[in-house]
Amino acid sequence: MNNVDITNSKLDFQPEDNYKKLSFHSWFPTVIGVVDCPFYDEVKETFCEFYDIRDDVDKSMMWTPIHNEKDVWVIEKYNKWVTKCVNEYAKFHKHVTPFECTESWIIDYPPHSYNPWHKHNGSVYSTVFFLVSDPKDSPTSFRSPEYGDMKNASGVTSDVAGETRFYNTVSAPTCYYAPIPGRLLIFRSHTEHMADYKKTKKRVIISQNFDKKKIENGAT
Repeated sequence: MNNVDITNSKLDFQPEDNYKKLSFHSWFPTVIGVVDCPFYDEVKETFCEFYDIRDDVDKSMMWTPIHNEKDVWVIEKYNKWVTKCVNEYAKFHKHVTPFECTESWIIDYPPHSYNPWHKHNGSVYSTVFFLVSDPKDSPTSFRSPEYGDMKNASGVTSDVAGETRFYNTVSAPTCYYAPIPGRLLIFRSHTEHMADYKKTKKRVIISQNFDKKKIENGAT
């Protein structure tokens, strides 16, 4: 997949925006799983009602274990769908052990807020789901594990280092995904990622961490 936007002056790469099935994008080198929820309208309506998400209030970080919610059918349906997608992503890596969600939370971004570069240490896989968002808002970005490479293997000089024509999907220092409502991003938890300053009125995401599924005797 070599869909590179050469008109972008930043060292960012943006893939296409139409996913009917889970897609795998090879980046620098890591894999981002991307899929759009087939029942997004149900998810948005149910989550906003159940967690009292409103346009006139920004609740910031909401530490709520949504993956343990069994009483609301649509939330349980959403959790099963995300878990299925994560395990499909795991099989793509030949990680055959079933994985389950161990942590989950909601971020209702206040005005002008952002989430700096970070990792989800202690987990195997992580997800970001755009529950309420504007595609024109700041994207979620991922950073290459080789971002700080001190060697200039491409021979790029400083005056043109910001031009994407010198890079491709395996050498780009960063890539980004627009916050498309209903879109799920799946990635290894050790992959650095961030969300830049919120530009538009409302941005709510669901984030989850996954680890090896535990069996009844407590072993994995």
